[in-house]
Amino acid sequence: RPLAWVSATALRSCILLVELAAHGTVMFLSEVLGVHQKQMGYDYAIVRMYLSDKRFLFWACVSFEGVGLGLIANSAPLVIVCLPGFVFRAAANVTRLVALIPARAEKEKEKWPEGQRGDGELPKRGSTDR
Repeated sequence: RPLAWVSATALRSCILLVELAAHGTVMFLSEVLGVHQKQMGYDYAIVRMYLSDKRFLFWACVSFEGVGLGLIANSAPLVIVCLPGFVFRAAANVTRLVALIPARAEKEKEKWPEGQRGDGELPKRGSTDR
């Protein structure tokens, strides 16, 4: 039973990481800020498969939901059958999240004039020396 508890905890953690962090960030950027989905990690093969082929997208999303339902219903066969698609979707969304980090850092650098970046330390907005 300890192995089952560890496996279930790891899968639930992955659900939280993927659904809240990665997928939530991608959806926020897409829906609120208007960034096109294909600008987020599309240069990676796994993201291209996930976004370009509706069959992969369908399989990954159904599998993701199946793992969650399998954990809730305590159905090991459902979790095992859905695990490959779950892992695929998790990897694609985490790849998208990781791909956003360098782009965001580069945009943040561009906000400051070169003279203020000379010492390597970016000034904090809204802070004063008072």
